[in-house]
Amino acid sequence: MAADGGLPLTKRLTADLGAALGAGFALSWLITPMDAAVTENMSGKSTLGKSLGTSFKEILTRPHRYIRRPEFGIIFGVYASTYMAKNATDSYCAYKGMSNETTAVVKFWTVLAVNGSLCVFWRDPQFAKIFGSKAPTSVPALSYMLWVSRDVVHTLGAVVAPDYVEKRYSLTQEQWRYCQLSFPLLVQSLTTPCHLMGLDYYNVKESTFGARIGRTCSKWIPTMGLRCVRMFPPWSIGLLANREIRNYITNQ
Repeated sequence: MAADGGLPLTKRLTADLGAALGAGFALSWLITPMDAAVTENMSGKSTLGKSLGTSFKEILTRPHRYIRRPEFGIIFGVYASTYMAKNATDSYCAYKGMSNETTAVVKFWTVLAVNGSLCVFWRDPQFAKIFGSKAPTSVPALSYMLWVSRDVVHTLGAVVAPDYVEKRYSLTQEQWRYCQLSFPLLVQSLTTPCHLMGLDYYNVKESTFGARIGRTCSKWIPTMGLRCVRMFPPWSIGLLANREIRNYITNQ
């Protein structure tokens, strides 16, 4: 039994898994079209609006076909695993009575290891190959490095910072909610260029650095806007709802 009189750790983890699978499945219907649109737009294969329209049309008219698409399975796998990593870390650290600082460090490395590895070595290369403008090729090391940098910044800002700030400054639940809603969006100004530059190194093998900067900057603002819309469901609303559901189930 947990030190705080809550549920045993095994029951906490069972609740964590159920919340992760449910949230991951529900949000995949929104996230998959947005990730596909960003990738297609960066490769020049389609515009943001056209790609989104095509995806959402199929979701509305043939959802049974869309759910079988490989990109849907990839997104579901990535986010269900990520939510489970965060949930399990929170449950374990609370069960062991770890400090705020220790919990933040453990959460950062756990979520980064799970989400970062799945995004960098599975989602991003597969999306680049599925929605790229040319025949699938190997992914350059620089693309991987840029995507890892993106995920480090994102994990710190969207996952670790809201919970850490809440405990460090004794925020109310309402104040924490504002942090969780806003922090994932604020970090997009830093993560978007890393994401776009990684795609550029994949799509354009031979180019000057100045030309890459130019292509990235030209797509920075519209892509950042889309990424803010895309990040809001899983990292703002999703993590907020995830905590409320977990607290209800575990009666914490």
